[in-house]
Amino acid sequence: MNDPSFIDLHCHPGLKSFLTANTESERENCWKYLNAKWLFGLVDRFLLDHMLDSASSLSQLVRGNVSVAVVGLYSYEKAMIKGRLAKIFGFVLNLLNLSRILNRLRIREINYEVMQRISEDNSNYFKLFKELRKHLLNSETITPGYNLPGTFTDIQWDMHNIILSIEGGHNLCSRMPHTNSRNAQVMRNLDKLKYGGLRYFFFSPAHLESNPLCTHAYGMKMISDERFLPDGEAHGIGQLGKAVIKKALEEPNRILIDIKHMSLVSRRQYYKMVERGIPIIMSHGGVTGVSYNSMPIVKCELTGKCAKVEYFKPAGLMNTNFNPWSINLYDEEIPIILESDGIIGLNLDERILGTKQRKSSELFEYFSRRDFLDLWDQVPANDDIFNDNQANHRSRRRRLFVFHRDVKHLCNNILHIVKIGGREAWDHICIGSDFDGMVNAIDPYDNSVKLKKLRRHLIKHLPLMAESDPGFNYHIHDIQRRVDGIMSENAKNFLKKYF
Repeated sequence: MNDPSFIDLHCHPGLKSFLTANTESERENCWKYLNAKWLFGLVDRFLLDHMLDSASSLSQLVRGNVSVAVVGLYSYEKAMIKGRLAKIFGFVLNLLNLSRILNRLRIREINYEVMQRISEDNSNYFKLFKELRKHLLNSETITPGYNLPGTFTDIQWDMHNIILSIEGGHNLCSRMPHTNSRNAQVMRNLDKLKYGGLRYFFFSPAHLESNPLCTHAYGMKMISDERFLPDGEAHGIGQLGKAVIKKALEEPNRILIDIKHMSLVSRRQYYKMVERGIPIIMSHGGVTGVSYNSMPIVKCELTGKCAKVEYFKPAGLMNTNFNPWSINLYDEEIPIILESDGIIGLNLDERILGTKQRKSSELFEYFSRRDFLDLWDQVPANDDIFNDNQANHRSRRRRLFVFHRDVKHLCNNILHIVKIGGREAWDHICIGSDFDGMVNAIDPYDNSVKLKKLRRHLIKHLPLMAESDPGFNYHIHDIQRRVDGIMSENAKNFLKKYF
């Protein structure tokens, strides 16, 4: 029997090799497996949570039998390079300083010159986006090569296929911070991508930094920088964002909208904007396990232009927990996505799935002040129905050693989607790993080669977890078919309809 093939709705095979040099001719190609060793490996282990080793190089995608990978193209944001990783005896360590130190030690995995160029105040996000796209496309003809289909019928199932997507509205901007005088340039840049000869499957208006299209969900916990905070004066989708979304969804060359990284207010506004017949995509996320009318809030405070909110973690099945950050889906959003014939790609990042956060400092996020004031009337703090979960979470945090089987947290997210969405939800879940996208992947499935093992473990653990909740029918019969749907068939059917 042939090994099953997989589809990944969101990964980044070119991001790490792009940083190996300042010019394309000197860079490692996207097939290269990059391995952090020696001092570099220690830095990766203790500061970056194993984020620097390759997880989805093209060679790993092929070895992992990934037949189709949707590649999220984005230009590195300045705050990712200059934001603070740590402060050691008054010295601010960031990726820019780290690359300079490593280069002096003749460790070349991250090139200082390219990091410096990306982080300059006058760096052009749209030009950087095109440079990263060129880097990926330059690897198309390197043996064994990959196929770049323009439609579903162009996919060649006997080889690896790459489909392009755009992650973040900042990619359309020539300069940041943005001014309204550059709105026309943003629209022209979108036209260049939409009608430039390459097919982009979907586009996410938000990413990690604030941008002029819409407010974003706070999502960067490892690097500290004010640019990661939502714009406190912004409220959901702005006029420029509405124009970009409308243009993207127009035929011909429709680019679907990916709601990942959009704030809750922005997402709710988009659900009202989107026309019937257009599917909603969450390319790489998780679920909060709760309603947005009952967020598990411990306390909140207004800090300048933002609202700082601290949570406790809602309990899941078999001693798992959900991640309550608003970057994940609330219960009300799941049926909206299903009714649109959309798809939910599950991120394999342990933070998103709820395995990671134990300390209070890991359980807070920031909202745009205006967004939060819009939500606050619907969000009672310390709702009584969460008291048991709150006490349970605090008890867990006091334990010295906590063993987590990460696949259980992935199963918990899957089963909650089914619990809220019903039997049909099984046909709308897939994998959007976010491999090589600055994530700490769940163990032991930390790269694309491990997807075979993930499939086996899902087949084993999903029924056990469903049985732990006998009061609900999860429609889990024919578990192998259910898992193969998540690993490939659901995404394949979605591509057949909409790509």
